[in-house]
Amino acid sequence: MKQRLINCDFLNSEAFNDKISNKAKLLYFTMFINGDDRGFVGNTNSIIATLKKNDDEFTNQVDFSLIENDYPSALLELINMGYLYEFRDNHENKVHLIRHWFIHNKWRKGLSTNYGSFLKLVDLVEYKYVLKESNKEIKLNENKINEIKVNEIKVNTSNDNQEMEEESKPYSFSDFLRDKGVSSFNELTPEQIEEWKQICIKDL
Repeated sequence: MKQRLINCDFLNSEAFNDKISNKAKLLYFTMFINGDDRGFVGNTNSIIATLKKNDDEFTNQVDFSLIENDYPSALLELINMGYLYEFRDNHENKVHLIRHWFIHNKWRKGLSTNYGSFLKLVDLVEYKYVLKESNKEIKLNENKINEIKVNEIKVNTSNDNQEMEEESKPYSFSDFLRDKGVSSFNELTPEQIEEWKQICIKDL
């Protein structure tokens, strides 16, 4: 029988309680119980489909199109707020990694995962997964690993002695919140959430 532990202090923190929506919390818990021994979740789409089906069956919503994007938006929220990493394989299948997995669960030798290639892209720092420095600039696709940009630096490859110049930083979720004059995801309007989704899609 597979068992998982939950760190109550983590769940009771202000960041988790007050900064993310209830939809995102529900999705986080459901993904959590589906995580493998290393915290990878490979069935996020089916989890979202099941949650949406339950909404359709057990709520009194009249216009279900209003909740059509609730869970995809909640997934994006968890990624942007730093609770998940999203990876894609050569076939564009999505795999998610719960970053604080070992804040909840005890690390021990012999823990298995089917996603070893993605595990190589992260380090475990103070019980939290972080991207290795050399991988911070890639979109996490296995077929693009050879295109890694190191430390946000662009190298001019001409034969002359060229200087290395720092590449402009990508537009982040924090930048977006600042531009909208809010401090958390929950303060965004549905239109602003859709705008951020389009920005993310454009950057893929």
